[in-house]
Amino acid sequence: SELFLARAAVLVEGLTEKLVLPFVFSALGHDVDREAISIIECGGKPNLPLFTRICKATGVPFVVVHDSDRQPNGRLVAAERALNALIADTAGEERTVVLDPDFEAVAGLEGRRRKPERAWREFASRTSAEMPGHLLRVADLAMSLARSQERWDERSTRKPVSI
Repeated sequence: SELFLARAAVLVEGLTEKLVLPFVFSALGHDVDREAISIIECGGKPNLPLFTRICKATGVPFVVVHDSDRQPNGRLVAAERALNALIADTAGEERTVVLDPDFEAVAGLEGRRRKPERAWREFASRTSAEMPGHLLRVADLAMSLARSQERWDERSTRKPVSI
């Protein structure tokens, strides 16, 4: 429900990204709550196209963040290639940030055990200089969208939308 009240949304695959991104914004001097940016856990990569369609239908500006899920040999299996293309097509490449091969590699986190907790602890103490560039890009895009929406909100009022 917080999606519908947001000035901008960041659509992510899961809990780890949802927990970490507020620290990225904070390191840049931004407060996601004050800026009315919602970080939405979509319950997995296959659900991202649905959430992008909802954002488009309701007029909520958004950024999509997902793993490429490239294999260690550098290849993408056909299903991942197709899903990545669907996300890019649905969201638009300018609104999509792909973490290659995945969040753990981009964030410099090793292992999968207790990942959300470990990521939360790690990112809570990072400075902006220690944040991964891809995640800084997510924050910059979302801030730009939220501030554009803020100017739009001042000029007109939102009308209720039914889906």
